[in-house]
Amino acid sequence: GVHTSNLNVGVMPDVERAVVPKLSEHDDKIVQNSQLFQRIAAVYEGPEYAKLDKAQQRLTEDRYKQFVRQGAKLTPAEKERLSKINTRLASLFTDFSQNVLAEEQAHVTWIEDKADLAGLPPSVISAMAAAAKEKGQAGKWAVTNTRSSMDPFLTYADNRGLREQVWRNYYNRGDNGDEHDNNGIISEILKLRAVRAKLLGYPTHAHWRLEPQMAKRPEAAMELMLKVWP
Repeated sequence: GVHTSNLNVGVMPDVERAVVPKLSEHDDKIVQNSQLFQRIAAVYEGPEYAKLDKAQQRLTEDRYKQFVRQGAKLTPAEKERLSKINTRLASLFTDFSQNVLAEEQAHVTWIEDKADLAGLPPSVISAMAAAAKEKGQAGKWAVTNTRSSMDPFLTYADNRGLREQVWRNYYNRGDNGDEHDNNGIISEILKLRAVRAKLLGYPTHAHWRLEPQMAKRPEAAMELMLKVWP
C-alpha cells in the first residue's frame, strides 16, 4: 500500500495488478468463513453480550455487522458470486488508479516565456524550474499534472489561458479517449456495485456504503450537502 501510494514506479503497477485481486479473495475467505461468523454471532446474540462493557459491546456489534454487510449470511452460491464481483472490482479500482497516475505523468504544461510566470511567487517558480530540470528540460518551467503543482499555479498565475490549460489537464485525467481512458472502467464499476448492493439486500450502492457512517442514508447525506452548498 505504501509503495503503490508513494513509490509507484518500475514494476510496482504490475505487482499491484497481480496482488490486489488476491488480497480481495483473501478478505472474502475470512468474512465468508461460516464457522468464524458463528462464533462472532454467538457472542453478539448470546447472554454473554449483556455482561460486556460498553467498548466490548461496541466492538462486538461492529464486527458482527461488518461480517453481515460483507455477505456472511449469504448462501454458498451467493458468496461465490459476491467474491467474484469483489475480485473484479479490486482489479478495476487498480486499473482506474493506475490510469490516473499515468495521466499525471504524461501531461505537463511547459512554460518557456518568463512573462508567463507573472503573478507566481518565487517559491512556486523555483519548484516549477526544478520539475523541468528533473524532466530533462533545464531552463524551462513545468507545471506537472498533480494537485500540488496545479493548485498554486491556479491560485497565483496571471495568464488565464495557461490556467485553463493546467486545469483541463488535471480534471481530464482518465477522460482523454486514449489507452488510459477510465470511462469504460467507471461504467463497469457502477454496474457491479449495483449488482453487489442488490445481492446484499440494499436498494443501491449508496445505501450499502453509508449504512455504517454517520449519515446512515443517502437522503441524509444529500440533505446535508444541499444545506451546505448555498
